[in-house]
Amino acid sequence: MSLLFDLTASQPSSTSKRHGGGKYCEMLFCGLCEKKIKFHAFYDSGKYLNPQMYEYSIQYNIPLHDIKKKSLPSIVKQNKISTIYSALPEGILPWPNCRILGTIHGLRSLELEYDFYGYWLLDSGIIGLNTLLGFFRAKKQKAQMLKHYQKLLQTPNFYFVTDSFHSRKVIQDICPEKDIPVFYPPSTSIYQSDRKPTEKYFLLVSADRFEKNCTRAIIAIDKLLSKKKIPSNIFVKITGASKNKSRYKIKNTANFKFLGYVEEAELDSLYANAYAFIYPSLNEGFGYPPLEAMRYKVPVIASNAASIPEVCGNAALYFNPTSIEEIKKQLLLLQEDGIYSKLQKEGFSRYKKIKARQKQDLENLITWIQINSK
Repeated sequence: MSLLFDLTASQPSSTSKRHGGGKYCEMLFCGLCEKKIKFHAFYDSGKYLNPQMYEYSIQYNIPLHDIKKKSLPSIVKQNKISTIYSALPEGILPWPNCRILGTIHGLRSLELEYDFYGYWLLDSGIIGLNTLLGFFRAKKQKAQMLKHYQKLLQTPNFYFVTDSFHSRKVIQDICPEKDIPVFYPPSTSIYQSDRKPTEKYFLLVSADRFEKNCTRAIIAIDKLLSKKKIPSNIFVKITGASKNKSRYKIKNTANFKFLGYVEEAELDSLYANAYAFIYPSLNEGFGYPPLEAMRYKVPVIASNAASIPEVCGNAALYFNPTSIEEIKKQLLLLQEDGIYSKLQKEGFSRYKKIKARQKQDLENLITWIQINSK
């Protein structure tokens, strides 16, 4: 097998240092190494790379090629590569005379509808004008993206899998003739934090990303605090943003803590010690965060959009992510007798079930890569 693995997919994207697709890439790389499969890998020395990837490449004797020093075509030619795998294959497609294997994590740009209210909250220009212009741009971009994906998914010599049944359905709406394997992504639960809460807080993550929709959850909690519907000693910890950048002016500012970017070990501790985790995301191909909370028996209140119900099953309270009123109602429901402990128990059970599926699907994905590599 002459396989080249794309480690650049694990490196920082334009929106974040660490991202779901990157973690997926890392876990798969480690899985291939631990199976003692021989392959090459490439990365970009100009960007952060998880030190564990260097360690594994040395431990398992995996040649690691720097595309800052040698071009990808040169790496392919000199090492007689016949197959390239990428967790984010769009960056290397199309590729002549070489089979491409990849994972499509979802088609957010096609699924996600333009959100007038959400964009207005983040609109720093003339009130409403940028939002209105954005609507027309979004309609044009969506038509362009549909053509892009139709061409991409039918590229000769491109073989791909996806990581949820929801994503498979979206892809098959574009390419109904494709038989697409579904392998749940590898578990990212690599840290083990002690659950010793010192304060009561809701947790929100990735607030710097529009699709995570954190502003609506912030508004819902702030309104409940103002009306004294939830205890005044409860806090909201928010990662990904160092301050409130939305048009909405928080009334109970002392209750909200914007933490900015946090390293993964600290993030794991935040999950472990939260009172509840709120996940108002507008779209996910899979969605790791709820599982990270359920692992520590932290109740989850989540969006009912895209793949999130597939992952969380009956172990979460759901809401329409565009409805602040629905978010408020589910936050209040959490306070009712028996609901909190029920979610703790069912969430942990769901985590164990999905983790078992993730473990088996990692094995299945590695087998798929071996079978489909020339």
